[in-house]
Amino acid sequence: MTKRLAPVMLALSLACGVVPAQDAGSVGVSFQVGDQDSVGVIWHASRVFALRPLLTYDSLEYTSYYSPYYGSVTEHVSLYGIDLGLLFTVHSQDNLHLYTGAVLQYSRTHSDRGGDSDTRGAELLFGMRYMIVKRLGVFGEIGMQYRDGNGWADQVDYGLFTGGLGLTFYLN
Repeated sequence: MTKRLAPVMLALSLACGVVPAQDAGSVGVSFQVGDQDSVGVIWHASRVFALRPLLTYDSLEYTSYYSPYYGSVTEHVSLYGIDLGLLFTVHSQDNLHLYTGAVLQYSRTHSDRGGDSDTRGAELLFGMRYMIVKRLGVFGEIGMQYRDGNGWADQVDYGLFTGGLGLTFYLN
């Protein structure tokens, strides 16, 4: 399934052609909740392309039970990251905008039980933004992701994702 999604997303992106979405030079502040909460800026470099850097944060608490002699052990894990996305509008009609894009990611994870790890990754996404009013839009994204970590979280992870929901407040 995952191997088929990339060509389908690429074909849909190219078949739809170029469609203007926001005015060139528009700048907005984006807030997104989902797997990782994020805040960032979206800048529409043209009526078709947008650049979206995001700062991400996540905090987790694990409670593990090792044995009846030692009881439970709690571990706090914090994740800080940055995403850099390039978005391409594929269809726009009235207040509804469909887009696709690619995102490069870097994150650092810290555990209070010792050890840090770095993760690099990439996403291919398809999103939808609905402008509620002229300067306020709500959006959601789905796609595929790949992540490669080192340190105590040394693993390769890939698959489909849902990016949660977000709000964008346009400043101009």
